Amino acid sequence: MKIIEFEKLIEDKIVQRGRDYYKKGAVKNLELADEIAGVSSFCADVEGSEIYEVTAELSDEGEIISSECTCPYDMGEFCKHEVAVFYALSDQFSLAKDLKKPKKKSKAKLEISELLAEADKETLAEILLEYA
Repeated sequence: MKIIEFEKLIEDKIVQRGRDYYKKGAVKNLELADEIAGVSSFCADVEGSEIYEVTAELSDEGEIISSECTCPYDMGEFCKHEVAVFYALSDQFSLAKDLKKPKKKSKAKLEISELLAEADKETLAEILLEYA
């Protein structure tokens, strides 16, 4: 399951509770614990009635490989604490993808770059002196 699609694949009641935990800032100390062969392992504390430890492994493509929580929940595959961490990881994954995207240069910047590249040394020196 992809980290950006987990909401669609987990019971709505658990998603809502996990989202509430995430929004109120219950996910603490989210850290990258290990990174091996395209798999990143994360751990976090989630404050609920107690502090529970959640671990999750994600592939570089954002696939959730595994996750575990120290809470006693056993009514389904994922608990609200894991979902809260999935929200935090989803935010980080989205941000990381955005940071890796090449930035498009605006047309104005391209035109200025081209003008500067074509300018002779004397013109460039005049421009620098004017703005210095």
